[in-house]
Amino acid sequence: MQTTMGDDKRIEKPYNIPSEIIIMTNSDIQSGQETSPGCRRGRFLRRLGQCFQWLVNLIAIIALLIIFTPVGDWLDNILIDVSTLSKADYIVVLGGHCERVVEAVQLYRGGWADKVIVSAYGKSADFLGHVAEVYGVPSDSLIIERQSTRTADHPYAISRLPGIDKEKDKFIIVTSPYHTSRARAVFLKAGYRNVMMYSPEWRVGGRFNRLPERWLFHRWRIRARNLPEQVYEVIAWGLYWFTGRV
Repeated sequence: MQTTMGDDKRIEKPYNIPSEIIIMTNSDIQSGQETSPGCRRGRFLRRLGQCFQWLVNLIAIIALLIIFTPVGDWLDNILIDVSTLSKADYIVVLGGHCERVVEAVQLYRGGWADKVIVSAYGKSADFLGHVAEVYGVPSDSLIIERQSTRTADHPYAISRLPGIDKEKDKFIIVTSPYHTSRARAVFLKAGYRNVMMYSPEWRVGGRFNRLPERWLFHRWRIRARNLPEQVYEVIAWGLYWFTGRV
């Protein structure tokens, strides 16, 4: 610093500061820190955590609405699409669990159709076919289709079987309750003209009925049990609609 003396006063004169020198303020330093890679990564992780928390809250709200409000009944009306049965040419089992095969055998023994088609993939199809034979379907009335890995595969694989006429033949499709509407949609999309949907529900003697109006806590318990399957089917419906499969 340069100083001059006069009238007993000390006057300070600052050095000349070159214009090239940039004075960093606190806000400048903070701004520089926020643009650093580490800070950007931390900000991204915080936002990701917030989005995840919002998603968890949204899922919880939807689950509560489905279990404790009429939204669950509304979803039932959309996802469950069972038919009044009439005599058919084929009973078709869409893979899945053994109860579908057992229900198909009951229909066969009841005279609803003369042929049973088990549609699944590979060894799973062979196993379900074996279950059908054990429960009473003779081998000459049993057709096993081994190429279907997902719902959209069944109608096209079945249509390639010998003797199948998807426009004239009548089919009873056996699958789980919440799968019935999507299964019907893919069969109709594939050009089938006569399909009836049927679902095993052994609690009411093989016919699916909506949950009773009484026993509120029982209804909530059943709703909670069925919630994963309902959510899965809603997501699957969305994907099938988006990809043009229904």
